Amino acid sequence: MQQTPFNYELIIHDDASTDSTADILRQYKERYKGKIHLIIENDNQFSKTGFNFIRDMFALAKGEYIALCEGDDYWTDPLKLQKQVEILELNSSYSMSIHNALRINCMTEKQDLFNGVSLPTVMGVKDVLLRGWFAPTASFVFRRRNVVVPAITDMSLDIAILYQNAAKGKVHYSHDVASVYRYSSINSLSEKYKNNRIALYRRKLRFLNYVDGLSRGKYLAFTIIARLRLFAAAAIYLMTSNNS
Repeated sequence: MQQTPFNYELIIHDDASTDSTADILRQYKERYKGKIHLIIENDNQFSKTGFNFIRDMFALAKGEYIALCEGDDYWTDPLKLQKQVEILELNSSYSMSIHNALRINCMTEKQDLFNGVSLPTVMGVKDVLLRGWFAPTASFVFRRRNVVVPAITDMSLDIAILYQNAAKGKVHYSHDVASVYRYSSINSLSEKYKNNRIALYRRKLRFLNYVDGLSRGKYLAFTIIARLRLFAAAAIYLMTSNNS
C-alpha cells in the first residue's frame, strides 16, 4: 500500500511458520518480481538465538534507510515511508523517525493510543533511558549506517536500535498515527512477560548494562537512575505478590 517517489525492497523473514504463510509469501514474491527477498527457515531461529537472525537481514539491505514491521503489527498510512524519509532527508541531524500508533489488545479487541500523552517532537538518549517505552517498533525508520545489531539473545532489540540511533543524532517523533501495535497475542513477548515481571526487569537491566558498555559509561548518570527505578519497581512487585 505504500506510495513512494523512491524504490524500496522488502526483506521478509519467515521463522518456520506452521501455517501457509510461506506459500503466501512465495506468491507475493512472484507477483512483485525483484522487490521481495525471502528468507524462509526450516527450523525456528528465534527459539535458538533470539533476534540474532536480524543481523543477516540487515546485511542484505541495500538502501540508505531501514523501516521495521514485525509480523503481528501493520502499517496504516500509505504515505508513512514517504513522510518519514522526507523528514530524514531534510534534516541531517535526525538519525531516526518514529510516530504514534494505535494499540489493539488481541484478546479483548480494546483499542487506545500507544502514546496517550503529548511527547516532544525531538528526543535523545535521556528520553530513551528515562522515559517509559514510547516508540512503536513498526514506526521505526532510520539510517542503516547507524545500527549494528547486538549479539545478545535476551535483550529487547528494538530498544537497542532506538538507543543506537539516539546516540548518533536526534530522534524525530510525530503524533500522527500511522501503524497498529497488536499485543497479548499468543506466544508474543508482551504475553510472555505479562505475568513474569521479574524476567522483564532483568531484560531491562541487561539493556542498561549494554548501554554502559557500548558508551563506556558516557550515560552512567541516566543508567543509574534507570536502575534505581527498576529496583524500586521490582521491590513493589515482590511485596504486592507476597501479600496477595
